[in-house]
Amino acid sequence: MRAIVIREYGGTDVLKVEDDVASPQVSSGEVEISVHAAGLNFADVMARLGHYKRGTPIPYVGGFEVAGIVTSVAPDVAGLAVGDRVAAMTRRGGFAERIAVDSRDAIKLPDSMSYEEGATIPVGGTTAWAALVSYGNVQPGERVLIKAAAGGVGVMAVQIAKHAGAQVWGAASPRKHGMLRQLGVDHIVDYTAQGWEANLPSFDLILDAIGGDSFARSYRMLRPGGRLVMFGAASAFDKGKRDVGDAEVAPDFRVIEGVDSSNLMIDSKSLIGFDQRVLWDDRGTIQPWLAPLRVLLDQGALGGIVSAVLPFTEAARAHDLLVSRATAGKVVLVP
Repeated sequence: MRAIVIREYGGTDVLKVEDDVASPQVSSGEVEISVHAAGLNFADVMARLGHYKRGTPIPYVGGFEVAGIVTSVAPDVAGLAVGDRVAAMTRRGGFAERIAVDSRDAIKLPDSMSYEEGATIPVGGTTAWAALVSYGNVQPGERVLIKAAAGGVGVMAVQIAKHAGAQVWGAASPRKHGMLRQLGVDHIVDYTAQGWEANLPSFDLILDAIGGDSFARSYRMLRPGGRLVMFGAASAFDKGKRDVGDAEVAPDFRVIEGVDSSNLMIDSKSLIGFDQRVLWDDRGTIQPWLAPLRVLLDQGALGGIVSAVLPFTEAARAHDLLVSRATAGKVVLVP
């Protein structure tokens, strides 16, 4: 079968399409999916650069979310059948014509949703649900700030927070503000403006995947009882940090200066770290955060934003688009 294979870590030149990759075999509890579309995430960029070596030893096929048609079902699987249109989370291997996944990590798609849109749901949706609901404990009427609100996770977080009845502030560059208005963001913020945080209110909940100094600024913006959910370090790719040699990710996860356990108690604030891979490994399934998305999809309360659709053969261009932050929503690859 056709797949994008990475045989060495490095720049986008390591993304190679191969036509003779072995097809997956369905094991107990699994379904096979004929992949019609696969979402591209920053995790794919990090993996290509060699920052996820434990989870993606070379050679490997990337891709952490797909949408397609179920083509085979293990005998012990219930709830899914051959012919079902689904979206699924994958440990890796999504950038291929077929993939076998744990049936618990797949959900049916509404008939009205395209495969390209469906492929934008799993990673961003599960991350947003966990950050907002499972760990952020968002409540109706609370003030929520979502940084990078126009990204793959951000557009999901906006919709979930609005559905929960929160007041939503979304931070993005001006060219993405139109999309945020369409999503119903209550207060749109230009994060490129100098001192943009100074005139904002204090928040009950902040979602921050920027990292570095952004974590410290977010902490200061919390009201007493507020929660900061930290789940990324996109700042590692600022100022040219985009190659194996200079993507110094560790500093962008540094501890917030001047904050210790006594500060947390006195300030009455909470810091919540969130790594989806670790939680997935511990639970054995992504179902606790994926299953609620099916309900929102059926209600029409959640949808994907597709920024660009490119063939596997243009994977390098897709990676460049994502890292440039010129996209609003998700870049999708198709076989």
